[in-house]
Amino acid sequence: MFATQFCNVLSPLMNTIDSAILILEYNLQYASAKVCPQYCISDGGFYMTCPSSGSQQLQPPCNCCFAPSGCQIFGSDGTLYCTGT
Repeated sequence: MFATQFCNVLSPLMNTIDSAILILEYNLQYASAKVCPQYCISDGGFYMTCPSSGSQQLQPPCNCCFAPSGCQIFGSDGTLYCTGT
């Protein structure tokens, strides 16, 4: 699609130029992304622990998707809710 639009823009210009060299470089880069749900853990009884903080109970992020890798979110009764990836 982009190449077609680009050529359509250049065609009139190329008709007015006797000779031209056109060099195009297309550098495609890949990225990884994570799709996170748009909900928050509403119960205030949740806490999080992370390997870097040991057994210290931390305030969890909005949901498991936002938890740092390796961190675990627990319910108030100590039941594992999820692990961050």
